[in-house]
Amino acid sequence: MSEFTYRAADKSGRISRGMIQALNTKDLELKLTRMGLWLIDVRTSGPSGFMVRHRTVPRKLMLLFCIHMEQMLKSGASIPDALDEIRLSIPHPRFRDVLAAITEDIHGGKGFSEAMIPYPEIFPPVFSNLVRVGERTGQLPGIFKALAANIKWEDELATRAVQAVRYPAIVGLVVMALFFFLMIFLAPRLMEFIPKMGGEIPFYTLVLFAVSRFVVEWWWLMVLLPLGLVFGLGTLRRLHRELDELLDRLVLRVWFVGPMIQKFFLVRFATSFTLMYRSGIPVLDALGINARLTENKALFRLITRVHDRVSEGLPMSAALRDEGVLPPPLPRLLEAGEASGQLDNAMENVGYFLDRELRETIDGLQSLVEPVLTLVMGLLLGWVILSVFGPIYETISHVRF
Repeated sequence: MSEFTYRAADKSGRISRGMIQALNTKDLELKLTRMGLWLIDVRTSGPSGFMVRHRTVPRKLMLLFCIHMEQMLKSGASIPDALDEIRLSIPHPRFRDVLAAITEDIHGGKGFSEAMIPYPEIFPPVFSNLVRVGERTGQLPGIFKALAANIKWEDELATRAVQAVRYPAIVGLVVMALFFFLMIFLAPRLMEFIPKMGGEIPFYTLVLFAVSRFVVEWWWLMVLLPLGLVFGLGTLRRLHRELDELLDRLVLRVWFVGPMIQKFFLVRFATSFTLMYRSGIPVLDALGINARLTENKALFRLITRVHDRVSEGLPMSAALRDEGVLPPPLPRLLEAGEASGQLDNAMENVGYFLDRELRETIDGLQSLVEPVLTLVMGLLLGWVILSVFGPIYETISHVRF
C-alpha cells in the first residue's frame, strides 16, 4: 500500500485534507466515497510507513480515545460507529485518517485489533494485543478502561519528569548565554583596558583572557561540534547495528541518566505486564511484547533473554533475578506470587515500588540540579567580577598618595 495525501469535499461542500493508505487512486476514491467524501485532488506521499513512521499521536488524545471508546461500547454502540463518532471530534489530521482507514478495514472484514497492526506508531503492540484479547473475551470496554488508566499514569509521570527538567534546562541555557556574552563581548574590552593600567595582571584574569580568545576564535566549532557529533552518531547507529547496541549499553552506564532510563522502562514493563497478564495474555507472549516497550537495544536484548529462559522452563522470577533486571528484594516478591498463583498482584506490587523509587529519583534530580546550576552561575559571575576588579585593586594598592 501507498500513502496518499488527498483533498476532498463532503455533501455540504466543506473541504477536508488528510492522508490515507490505499492500493491506488481508485481504491482511495472508493474509501473516500464510503466516508461520505468526494475526491478533488491527490498526490502520493510514498510507501506506507516511510513518511509517517514518527508521526505519533499526543498521549492526551490517546487517553481521550480510550475513554470515548469505553463509554461508546458500554452504551451498546458498534466499533465502526464509535470510531466514526470520535473521528469527527478530534483535531489531529493523522489520527483522523488512521481511524478512517481502520473503520474501512473493519467494514472490509478485518477485526479491530487486526486493523490496528499497520499503525504501530499510534497503536503499539501492547495496545493491539490487548484489544485482540478484548475482542475474544467480549470485554473491550474493560480493556479500554485499563488502557486509559495506563495512559493516564504514563502522562502523569512524563509531566512530572518534564517539570523536573524544565527549570534546570532554562537555567542551563541562561548560563550558556551568559558565558558566551561575557567571553565574546565583555572580556575583549577588558583585554584592551586592563593592560593599560600598568599593573601586574593576576593569573585568574589571564585565564579569562585566554578563554575569551579561544571562544572568539573558535565559537563556530563549539556550536558545530555537538551538532556534528549528534548527527554522526545517529548516522552510524542506523548503518551499524552492533554500534547501535554498544551506544545503548554505554548510555545505561552514564551516571544518573542510565539508571533513570532503566527505572522508567522497568516501571512501564511491570505495569504493562500486569495489564496484559490480567487480560489473559500468556507470560511468554507478554514478555515478548513488553520487550518492545523501549528503543534501547540493550534493554530489548535483556528482556529477550528473560523470554528465552522462561521458554526453556525457568520461572520468570528466577530469570529476572539471574539477568539482573530487578533489584534483589523484588524477584522474591514475584517468586511468592508465582507460588500462590497471584503473579499479577505480585507484579503490580513490583510496579508500585519501582514507580515510587522513580518518582523519588525525579524529585531528587530537581532538588539537586537547581542549586548546582545556581552555584555555577554564581561562580561564573564571581570569576568575571574578580578578573575585572582584581587588577584594579592591585593597581590602586600600589599607588602612593
